[in-house]
Parts: sequence; structure tokens; C-alpha cells
Amino acid sequence: MANQDMDFKWFQENMKNLYKHYSEQFLVISNQTIKFSEDSFDSALNKALETMKAGEFIIQQCTDENTVSHYYNMAVAFA
Repeated sequence: MANQDMDFKWFQENMKNLYKHYSEQFLVISNQTIKFSEDSFDSALNKALETMKAGEFIIQQCTDENTVSHYYNMAVAFA
């Protein structure tokens, strides 16, 4: 299982640079790597669940550096 805390910390540390490339996109992150980005949370979740299991990834919207949103979905396990 991916370490979601480390993935989130990595996202926060790299958010400014990520925003330049993924402005307003929903990023699927696993093992401190962006697996892909989508325009909506639902699209990101559905695509992630095609190749990964719940709990193996996080989804974060790449917004400006002053805003961090947390998303919860019943299909995603947060350990």
C-alpha cells in the first residue's frame, strides 16, 4: 500500500511547481509520483480504480499554493 501521508507531504512540498503544469487538475499520486491528471475528481477516481486498488493512491486538486483541498470518497481508503 502506498504511504498516503508521504504522498500528501510530497504534494504539499511540490505544489507550487505542480501548479505550473497541472493548474486546477485532479492529480492521482502514488509513491510520490503523479500517475495522471484529470479534469474532475470522479474521472480521476474512476481511472485510478481501473489500475490500482483503493488505498494505493491519493487524489489532490492542484490549485494555487494558498489553497489545499482534501477529498473523501467512499471508494478510497484513507489509512
